[in-house]
Amino acid sequence: MKKMRVLCFGSLNYDHVYDVDHFVKPEETLKSRGYKLNYGGKGLNQSIACHKAGLDVYHAGAIGNDGEALRSYLSKHNINCDYILNKEEPTGHAIIQVANGQNNIIIYQGANACIDHSDIKEVLSHFWANDLLLIQNEVSNLSELIHEAHARHMRIVLNLAPMDQSAKDYPLEKVDTLIVNEIEAMELVEASEDIDDILSRLKEQFYDQEVIMTVGEKGSYHLYQGECFHVDAYDTDVVDTTAAGDTFIGYYLAMRERFSIVEAMRIASLASSMTCQKSGAAQSIPECDEVLSSYYLLKTKNLVSLTDHDVTWKQGPFKKIPVFYDNTKEWTYQFYKHHLLDEDYKLHYEMIKDKEIESLSVNEALTMITYYIREERTHTGVMAHALQEGVLHQLDQLIRG
Repeated sequence: MKKMRVLCFGSLNYDHVYDVDHFVKPEETLKSRGYKLNYGGKGLNQSIACHKAGLDVYHAGAIGNDGEALRSYLSKHNINCDYILNKEEPTGHAIIQVANGQNNIIIYQGANACIDHSDIKEVLSHFWANDLLLIQNEVSNLSELIHEAHARHMRIVLNLAPMDQSAKDYPLEKVDTLIVNEIEAMELVEASEDIDDILSRLKEQFYDQEVIMTVGEKGSYHLYQGECFHVDAYDTDVVDTTAAGDTFIGYYLAMRERFSIVEAMRIASLASSMTCQKSGAAQSIPECDEVLSSYYLLKTKNLVSLTDHDVTWKQGPFKKIPVFYDNTKEWTYQFYKHHLLDEDYKLHYEMIKDKEIESLSVNEALTMITYYIREERTHTGVMAHALQEGVLHQLDQLIRG
């Protein structure tokens, strides 16, 4: 089976970003405290996010004669740009106001609105059933794009943003995964502002489709075949939320290939929160190693609890040693099950127990962690060293193959 490719058929925009005290009011002229020109569009942002999260990304879309900088930007990020088309219309752009960490956006579609039937046929002819089509509501002829991709048995992921009345006429029944925020979902299913009402209507109208609803600082919901679960957002100091949703989508799709749905949602949520810590659009999206390192650190903190057991490590006693919960012990079981360390772990431990923690190799650190897990305790110094060396990440990758 060929490796899945992600075709992001989406918008390419220049983002004109204005730093303001408050969003401009009707008939008000407002001075900006600052201005930046960024590369964006939900399509471009999601392509960057998917690539940084580890997916093989192709971008399709349209630019005007003034848009070559956007093509170059994607190319520099090793995203395939063979299907970016040149049109007579100017490149799309957005006017973005940023105030107190929040934003509002006005979009001019430009070349993004010039995608026609022949463009869709030509681009999709290069993709097949194992590929994923990622689309947003910022390019023209979206219904035809969905029909054509469905006919080619591609997996279709639709981020229904921005939401407008035309979206209700799309063949949404052919979409595999629908991603919306709270406001978009409320308008789509004609619900009240009550979260339970929105979720109930989403379950009913999209029962056999995967639906993800993001709710900002309140986290996100995952719905499929009547089941629903919630994932909390991560606390962060918000600077700019511009590409937060796009980051969530890119990381969710990538992590879904490697982790459970719940963990993919959590990692996507963390990546999104990290994006909010920086200003800008695509340039604020974090690298995968940075996200996973932070995730494993947070996960490890959540896995341990304190006990009053004493244990002696080299010359000194340690009190209140952290103990792993059962899900981490399961890692150790899988570690042995996959023959990654033989059963003579105590013998290995005796051979390395007098080494300085900092001098332990990756395998030695794994041995030491395994020993302490098996003995119902672990050592904070070993854990710190293991985290620094990425040992837990390596262990998780080994277990998941």
